[in-house]
Amino acid sequence: PTSAGKTRIAELAIVHTLIKNPGVKCVYVAPYRALVSELEQSFFNLLNDLGYCVSSITGTYKSDDFEELLFREADLLVTTPEKLDLLLRSQPEFLDRVHLFVLDEAHIVHDQQRGIKFELLLTRLKRKLRHARFIVLSAVVPQETLEDFAAWFNASSRDDILISEWRPSIQRYAKFEWAGQIGVIRY
Repeated sequence: PTSAGKTRIAELAIVHTLIKNPGVKCVYVAPYRALVSELEQSFFNLLNDLGYCVSSITGTYKSDDFEELLFREADLLVTTPEKLDLLLRSQPEFLDRVHLFVLDEAHIVHDQQRGIKFELLLTRLKRKLRHARFIVLSAVVPQETLEDFAAWFNASSRDDILISEWRPSIQRYAKFEWAGQIGVIRY
């Protein structure tokens, strides 16, 4: 759920990777441009103070010189799956320095329009970058799908899947009813 700490887990993994392995890069993949922009600002606020460069690239399968400069200079690149696919095809040597991929909203693998492209991208990344670590984040993946992801990433479903039932707030169900001119909420 929102505010459950998925981004905080990613932040910790990114900082750990950058500090432990100087000169490596991390890539954070988010499915929507608005989310990429929001995350870039959030990561910038954290990582800039630590001396790391954060950049983002979004859009479809086109690139320009400025974008190439951005991703070459970045310690953390926040991008969409489409731009990561372009990067993998056009600048595969960039990815040789990537040690961590964070895949946010990974349930898009089931999306009718983008899911198969996302799955193929992940397969190509796994084959090319066997040394890289992958962190798959989602608030809405069922247990069976988690186990499929673990098998796909050669991970242990017992040791490598983290599940939490914790919620940042109390969940309540309510029903709104009109009572004449007044609305009443019944919990």
